[in-house]
Amino acid sequence: MNLRRLGALLLILLLPASMLAAQEQDVYAELIYYDFGTDVEILIPEDDGTEFPYSEMEGNLDIGMRLPVGSTINTNNGAVEIQLVPNSSVMKLAPDTEFTIKDLSPSRSSGNNDFQVAVGRVRTVASRLSGNAQMRIRSGSALAGVRGTDFSFDADNGKLFVSEGLVDFAKTTGEGFADVGETVQLGAGQFADVFADVFEAANFSAEQFAEQFGDQLDFSDPQILEQVQQEAAEDQAQEEGEESEEESTEEESEEEDSADEETDGDESTDGTGDATAADTAPETDSDAASPDAESDQDLADLEQGDEDDIVMKALGYLGMEIGSITIDGRTYSKVVFQPEFNLGKLRTQLYLPIIYTSNFTDPDDWYRPKGNDEWSFGTDQPEGDTLAMISDAATDLILKFKFIEWGDLRDNFFFQIGNVESMTLGHGILIREYANDADFPAIRRIGLNLGLGFGKMHIQTLVNDLSDPYLYGLRTQFGRNGGMGISFAADLNPFEAYEGIEETELTQLQRDVLESKPAFLNAAVDFDMPIMENDVLSLVLFADAATFFPYLNEGISNGDTTLEPGIQTQAVFTGDGLKNYGIEAGVFGNVLFVDYRLQYQYYEGTFKPGFYSQPYDRIRGDRAGEVVDYLLNPDAERYNSYTMGIFGSGGMDLANTGLSLELGYLWPWTLNKETGDISTDADDYFELGFAADKEALSFLPWEMEFGLEYSRLRFRDVFMEERNARLFDESAILKGEGVVAIVPGINIALTVSTNVLRDDNGNIRYDEDGKALIGPSIGLETRIGN
Repeated sequence: MNLRRLGALLLILLLPASMLAAQEQDVYAELIYYDFGTDVEILIPEDDGTEFPYSEMEGNLDIGMRLPVGSTINTNNGAVEIQLVPNSSVMKLAPDTEFTIKDLSPSRSSGNNDFQVAVGRVRTVASRLSGNAQMRIRSGSALAGVRGTDFSFDADNGKLFVSEGLVDFAKTTGEGFADVGETVQLGAGQFADVFADVFEAANFSAEQFAEQFGDQLDFSDPQILEQVQQEAAEDQAQEEGEESEEESTEEESEEEDSADEETDGDESTDGTGDATAADTAPETDSDAASPDAESDQDLADLEQGDEDDIVMKALGYLGMEIGSITIDGRTYSKVVFQPEFNLGKLRTQLYLPIIYTSNFTDPDDWYRPKGNDEWSFGTDQPEGDTLAMISDAATDLILKFKFIEWGDLRDNFFFQIGNVESMTLGHGILIREYANDADFPAIRRIGLNLGLGFGKMHIQTLVNDLSDPYLYGLRTQFGRNGGMGISFAADLNPFEAYEGIEETELTQLQRDVLESKPAFLNAAVDFDMPIMENDVLSLVLFADAATFFPYLNEGISNGDTTLEPGIQTQAVFTGDGLKNYGIEAGVFGNVLFVDYRLQYQYYEGTFKPGFYSQPYDRIRGDRAGEVVDYLLNPDAERYNSYTMGIFGSGGMDLANTGLSLELGYLWPWTLNKETGDISTDADDYFELGFAADKEALSFLPWEMEFGLEYSRLRFRDVFMEERNARLFDESAILKGEGVVAIVPGINIALTVSTNVLRDDNGNIRYDEDGKALIGPSIGLETRIGN
């Protein structure tokens, strides 16, 4: 049986699974933030009745960890934020607070969400509740009951301050949540004190508001706060709409009853008791339908509406895309399903594409990335070659996952598999923001980024593509907040960038690369020292040093220099001292909502900080050529210099505007060791990112959002005529999209990116100068769901 024709069946089978996953809900509080480098401790109950401690000292405190009922948080000298699931309310715990989760409810319309504050202060932004659902926070002397609001509770001083909504604030008469006495209701801008002589609501001043809701009780991410408030507003609007609809239905029912009574009271005669002609005439097609017929029609319309709603929800779960896309200069049509699943820390999205030229039903007409028939599942391999069939089937299967993720980079255990938008090893002197999806969907890779923590030691490893690996990275860090790291990185076959190309189309240097078959071996050490880390200002000092040992699989000679196979130690240890290395040092952190990084760089030979960066896949052949040229011509003037540079970058999310901006630039200069001449020919680097969501573009008559990312090595060359450089070439990465909402759940999207042009076998195409050819990838699609 040809497995390529099972694609449609696979999509159908995934539908119920995706709907089931979307319906499953657990009840817990999620740790979404804590102050790093502090003594925050969380005690989670075990099955045997004991409590297991989680803290930075233990090395097991992770962002995203689940806190069940019975968990106790001791903030000590730090602050903590949690979010209730599925309730979505968020809570901020100030330093020196002891907080216990007593009860949690899976519903917004029933059950209790109860919390005990022994000491300290807590700010709560509660989602809107309905029915008999309750959210209650109590101390030894007071209890607050809420349904949807923003308030601060000071357990030490028995005070409660309300920023938005209503809160029932009561004195306690016992230890239970039902043991309450005198109660006052507080509205926005009011507070009360259970220890005051008179327990009553009073207005608080601007100074009191700033003290209670600022500084230690500000949320680290304003967007979380906005999301909860928006959900509460939507829930309220929905409830009001349902109430209005019920009232309208009741009024219509009363009018119909009144009309029926009037009809029953009328005599269908001409006054003599005889029936009129109109009464006795047979009913025609133009006559009004009977009440039974109207009822049947209404039922049919309702059933049709339910069916339409089910279909829309099903498509929403599948994340469907229908449209066109340009790949390698050719225009294809596409139908793609991308169902996404989120189960606690586990996040995954499938990628089930049918990209075709003209015939959707003919698998032979479907696009094959790098010549691979990804729907064959091993059936296109030589008969009897079991290993090849299994390998191809496994590759095709895992390519159906766009990504699989668990946790995040700060957790003791995290992993990312599939499309990985950014991989960085340590501070990035070896691998910095490498993206294995730069040419997606023309090229599909199965990347791996894995992190493991053991107390104060953390190990990170990464691979660019599990199905066809060549770039590897490994880093071991000693000390979780400040300390030392040792890193290794390697590209074992950069020469493959020129394999499969006719020799007559290659330059002499490219032929030298294929003859010697170089590999790259990198090593680095790094240090960092946090000076200050909080929401307002953080500052971390760092320093890195790295080197680069080329390895040749085959020997090569140019007449003057003969190179034997093996590690080329002379590339680093020369008669004149060290070469082929680099150092960088600087500072990174944040000032309020602005993230920053500023660093100094120094490097010699063919090594460059951020050796494996975003455009690396496109220029790895160039790097291989440069290394072979350096090994064959070590005394050339172009290698008798050193380069220095200043790199600065910044990024910000402008709160309450829906705008975000990232900007960075490396300014380098080169100094000749013999002449002292300064040159600006070294590779500079520019990066820009900008995004605006529908809130930022609310002035438009339609809902719209867009984003743009652009980065380029040798950016300065674009403005120099003699370099004949283009804004979009092999050294540049461009990604952008604009999305316009047509109706709820259906959007029109325009996507644009630049991709390396390849032949039918996936080999990169080059121009006469040996540069990779670049073409646009433009897509216009209808998105349903995700």
